[in-house]
Amino acid sequence: MVLGCLPVGGPPAGQQLVHDRTLTCTFFTPSETESDPSFLFSTGPYRAIGNSLWQDTVTDLYAHPYGKAIATASGLTSLQAAVENLSPIALGAVGRSPETDALARLFLGTVQAQALSGVDPTQPYNLPSPYQITRYDPRAGMVGPVVSGAARFSLSRARAFVSDESSGTLLELNGSRDLGAVDDPVFVGEDFYYVAVARADKPGPPSGAKLTRIKPNDEPEVLLSSSELLSFTTVEGGRTPQLLVHQSPATSTQPNLFMLDVDTLASTPLPSDLGNGNSYFVSASASGRWLLFATTAASSDVEAFPTQRLTLVDWATGARTDLSPLLNGTIALGGSSPAEWRPGHDELWIQTDENTFKVTEPGDLVTAVPSAAGLRAAALSEANTDRYSMFTPDGQHWFLRGSDYGGPVYIASVDDPTLPPVPINPHGSTLQLYWNVGDGRLLVGASVEDDARQELFLVDPTAGTARALASGGQVVAVGRARALALLEWDGGRNSGALTLIDLESGAQTPLAEDVYIAAMDPGHFAEVRTDSDVLAPGTAIAFLSRGRFASPYDGLWVTLLP
Repeated sequence: MVLGCLPVGGPPAGQQLVHDRTLTCTFFTPSETESDPSFLFSTGPYRAIGNSLWQDTVTDLYAHPYGKAIATASGLTSLQAAVENLSPIALGAVGRSPETDALARLFLGTVQAQALSGVDPTQPYNLPSPYQITRYDPRAGMVGPVVSGAARFSLSRARAFVSDESSGTLLELNGSRDLGAVDDPVFVGEDFYYVAVARADKPGPPSGAKLTRIKPNDEPEVLLSSSELLSFTTVEGGRTPQLLVHQSPATSTQPNLFMLDVDTLASTPLPSDLGNGNSYFVSASASGRWLLFATTAASSDVEAFPTQRLTLVDWATGARTDLSPLLNGTIALGGSSPAEWRPGHDELWIQTDENTFKVTEPGDLVTAVPSAAGLRAAALSEANTDRYSMFTPDGQHWFLRGSDYGGPVYIASVDDPTLPPVPINPHGSTLQLYWNVGDGRLLVGASVEDDARQELFLVDPTAGTARALASGGQVVAVGRARALALLEWDGGRNSGALTLIDLESGAQTPLAEDVYIAAMDPGHFAEVRTDSDVLAPGTAIAFLSRGRFASPYDGLWVTLLP
């Protein structure tokens, strides 16, 4: 006798597109046109690939139409893969899309097992890399060029550069250009800058280098040449973009360290001692005017970290301030965020082992920052960004914690030190990512044992409050007035209840049970307006559901937020 179980409760909200229990990820990508909806994809089950020399795990990519024209859900076996041998892209419970260009083409990491065919099995350490970047056009259903390496994009995403350790390729919307060996590749707006390296026949440093620029629809333009080493860093802010250039050796016409204006190609020399082997550039102020350098120095204690000497340079006027003699305590290389610019201000904050200092007017004044006894600056990660900072995104508040890592994290006003710091997570909990609501408030998740089962708090730094909203899950996305979360998280099955949470009232609207990955429609265009609401009513949400037992509700679903 065969026994079965019917699913508990009704079906999830929305439209089922695929009936399957083995899907591993789902995500949307923008269509880049107002007339077409976003593209929806999923990835199939993982499988092993390789041979006796090398093995890896891959999956396949599937494209899914959705909307009223789709009447019934299909099984995965009836679908044709759009791209095969895709490297796994799932990361936790949030389906994040790969990079796309201005024509909505996807740049996907793939594995080319055939790259290993014919390899001498007696030399396993000389294997060619099987990892590639494959460009897929969802509108035409076509797989484009396959190139090695990782991709980076211009501001409009009309241009992309893909490189590995040996060579690079500049991809235009139509066509490509092989550039050979490249160092320091970067886009400044739409212009592409890099150092073309001349490699010697024998191992060792390059035999020559050329700082080169390629403007859209133009030929490579050599800006500088060096007989040996040449490197640069972009400095952008309120001024014209600049390149901070370091060359070795210095020449009769160019020092070893200088600023290069990308419009006029005029150069401004910087102190030569900051271009030696013990010094390096750290960061620039918001305006791009002030440059922060660090110089390492061995500690008298052989077991201690080397220490840093910090130097500020106003490259426009040449003013220089060596900060270390003005600070109390040691700036250690082991610190997570020893020196950081306050967002939107030419104001540098420095954490030593004894105190926190700020330089309110670089080159002029260094003052200690008042803070509660036992608290010091703490850097936190902001969700969906690369920000890891002691400051909130608007620069109005900063984070602190005590010496006990298990203690709470506090948030305090930057400009009014008389206001008491506000704890934003309970003692004994670990603070995970925080989400920026966009009006100064933050949504934070704190966990005790399981990082996926968090207690969610809405933090209002201005009001000095941290209010509990929900518990037992994790945030998927945060909009202007609502949050989307997976609550009632079951760590054994890695799934939870997809739920909308009203940020003001805390009211919860359940959307689906047994969800293990969810993804939001980013809209028609990849460049999202800063004032847009990612959880506005009518926004499409895709999710994967898998019950404890096989269920007709298993698979890929799409719904519109109420």
